[in-house]
Amino acid sequence: MTAIRIASICWLAAILLPVVVGAGAGASSSVAPVHAPKPPDAFALYRKSVDAADGCSFAGHQYVTTWSDDGRSSTVVARVYHQAPDQFFLRFLAPRTRAGRVILENKANQWTFVPSPKTVIHTAKSTAAREDVNPDLLRAHYSFTIGAKRDRIAGRDAYVISLTSKIRKDRAIRYWIDPYTGIALRTERYHAGGNLAFVSYYSDINFHPKFAPSQFSPSQWTGAKVEQSRESPSNPEELGVQNISSNLNGELFAPPRIREYTLVGVTKMQEASRQTLHLHYSDGLSNLSLFETLKHNRRATHMAGSKPVRIGGQATGRLSERFNYCLLNWDSKNLSLTLLGDVSPETLLDLATALVPPGPHNAAAHSWRAP
Repeated sequence: MTAIRIASICWLAAILLPVVVGAGAGASSSVAPVHAPKPPDAFALYRKSVDAADGCSFAGHQYVTTWSDDGRSSTVVARVYHQAPDQFFLRFLAPRTRAGRVILENKANQWTFVPSPKTVIHTAKSTAAREDVNPDLLRAHYSFTIGAKRDRIAGRDAYVISLTSKIRKDRAIRYWIDPYTGIALRTERYHAGGNLAFVSYYSDINFHPKFAPSQFSPSQWTGAKVEQSRESPSNPEELGVQNISSNLNGELFAPPRIREYTLVGVTKMQEASRQTLHLHYSDGLSNLSLFETLKHNRRATHMAGSKPVRIGGQATGRLSERFNYCLLNWDSKNLSLTLLGDVSPETLLDLATALVPPGPHNAAAHSWRAP
């Protein structure tokens, strides 16, 4: 989901439009011409939109379509309920294979209800989520523009804000933001070549919803089998960026930057004797994750549903496209590394190229240390 969270970028609740009262009896009958309001500053509106869900509840039908590089598309339809500041309830309506499923989420936990068999899968979310807006990184890597006219989305007027990468010279993302509530009513992301990669929009939205007493509680699924997700971080520990070199037996590879992405945090996760380091990177808008785990044998790591790729003409990796993000895995001498980002496959390969040592590559001959 991601999430972003899908279309949860918003700012604090509704601002009443000023009402201009006509002059009393005897006033001049001349009427000043009515002009369209001047568009707000694009960067300021985007900044305000980021935290809007914290103070704005709503409900509506949401459509999400993703396109792969080869043109294939898939669409998901869900009924979304949000109770400020951080409660989300998504009931899937389509496609048929997902209909009836429910995702219940708050800041610390996610529950997925599967109707057949009646199961609830619990995922504990890492407390080291990196969603804060860094204005310096944003301005350094993106330019902001706003359309002069407003578009009509879900029965409401919205300003269109475009964010264009200064590094990769393509339009990265567009938001249709309701100026009165701050809700992003529509979001578009693009592949590196300019083709659409992701569209999310509300067909209708209600800012005065009524919620059932147990709407955001997993107790509503009485009798369901509860399972712990394998994706749940086990005893996650947030580490300081400067205090990580001793992890993974000193084999950790932690560059402070990957191209335009800056290291903003590190999380350590322990599963029995298996330790994984999650390095969080950001360019101010997009997030990039580098997962590193010590290898316990010489066999190459394999990801289900992935395809082999060459990284910079040197290392051999495996690439997989998932819902609105890509994963790329490869091995060094002692580490299994996985790069994950909400970017195109081409961009992810380019970022990985910055991590693979130049020259003839032999996975068994390289290990990398933290700087």
